Amino acid sequence: MKKIGLYQVSILAFFLILPVAAILAQCLWFPTGASLAQTALKWFVFFAVGCRLFTSGLWQVCRPGFTAEDILGVKDKQCFFFIRELGFANLCFGLLGLLSVALPQFRGAAALSGGLYFGLAGVQHIFSKKKTANEWLATLSDLFVFLVLGILFALGGSR
Repeated sequence: MKKIGLYQVSILAFFLILPVAAILAQCLWFPTGASLAQTALKWFVFFAVGCRLFTSGLWQVCRPGFTAEDILGVKDKQCFFFIRELGFANLCFGLLGLLSVALPQFRGAAALSGGLYFGLAGVQHIFSKKKTANEWLATLSDLFVFLVLGILFALGGSR
């Protein structure tokens, strides 16, 4: 049986467990009068865009080899420069998502830009010929977040 790594746990936590737990907690114990779509968007943006992309960005800046080798299956260290640049972008998207929990006026921009980022990344992963197990997970989770954020945004969660 294959061991579940930190990458897999973080995807599951940031894209499903933590947002759903926060939505339930807010709806059951800390109601704000916000619609379910607004509450769900708040927490999916915070965890999927904010926490996930910010931590990914830190990882890509500090340890680009993980993204290169373990996710993309690329052994050439020359790509580390580009992965670090991707990390800078992820830090920026992530910061916007993190701030959106306290500054709701940022939520729509974070949902739109983060959701589009996940959608485009997911589509790009689809066309990768030799996917590692982690790239398959990245593909499916990116497309999942794209769909969730898109639906919640369309339902008026950004108001």
